[in-house]
Amino acid sequence: MNLKLSEQNTHCNLECTNTPRPGCHQLLSTELSRCNISLGGLRETRWPGKGETIAGDHCYIWSGPDDGRVAFGPTEISKENDQDLFSDNLRNLIQDVPPHDITIVLSDFNATISAEACDPRQPIPGPIFIDSFTNDNGNRLLNLCRFNNLCISDTWFPRKQIHHWTWYSPDGTTQKPNDHILISQRWRFITTNCRVYRGAEMGNTDHRLLIADMRLKLKANPTNKSQPRLNSAKLADPVMKTSYQCSISNRFNALANDNSDNWQHFKQEVCKAAEETDGQTKPSPEQPWISMETLKNH
Repeated sequence: MNLKLSEQNTHCNLECTNTPRPGCHQLLSTELSRCNISLGGLRETRWPGKGETIAGDHCYIWSGPDDGRVAFGPTEISKENDQDLFSDNLRNLIQDVPPHDITIVLSDFNATISAEACDPRQPIPGPIFIDSFTNDNGNRLLNLCRFNNLCISDTWFPRKQIHHWTWYSPDGTTQKPNDHILISQRWRFITTNCRVYRGAEMGNTDHRLLIADMRLKLKANPTNKSQPRLNSAKLADPVMKTSYQCSISNRFNALANDNSDNWQHFKQEVCKAAEETDGQTKPSPEQPWISMETLKNH
């Protein structure tokens, strides 16, 4: 299964109504389809309240305040109490995910990470570092990953710097890789690519589209043991046939008050009756794929 994930600030300013601004989600759906994105995390959209709508090939689900206010991740100038509260809530939320599930976090952490802040013995960030220093949000992000066994996907793939910058300041010269895609360390190797795509038209935004390609191989559930082969040839005997019919009748007469119409229940009772009367047959020995007669005539 191939999956493309994206993380993006859209800055789609909307009026405080129950639906997005006309045409906004159509534009997003067109760009998501063009980039072959299966799942995306869109932020700062200002879509008020809670809702769900379909546009193009995508279904949009949102939840927020009714007045259209936007919740931002703490920046470096935020109060320390707000930063701690945000980090604790996010950590606890990730902890609630069942351990056998694949945890993926898409967000703008306002975090910069450098090589000096990383322990090479811990595969949290990869070998690619764009920033020259680690800010406070970067340290908080690293602690979050350590606590929840996450790794930062966008630091594992060498690219040109322009394919790592996710945010551009209004002055046009300052760039930072503020947006990150986190994934469980156990599932890190399903990510085959992660980079910034600058050409996507995502509305009025100072962020660029960060996309991760993921390829997951699904294994079928182990099949149950095969049912024993019944000796149905005995039913050719009229006596055995009558015995089988009586056994079936007795079983379902006893279950006359049972309103269950479950197919598995019906199948189980029929097989039990057949096994009691006809018994099981031994598997026939494997036959050679070519007979001696064929070999002689060859």
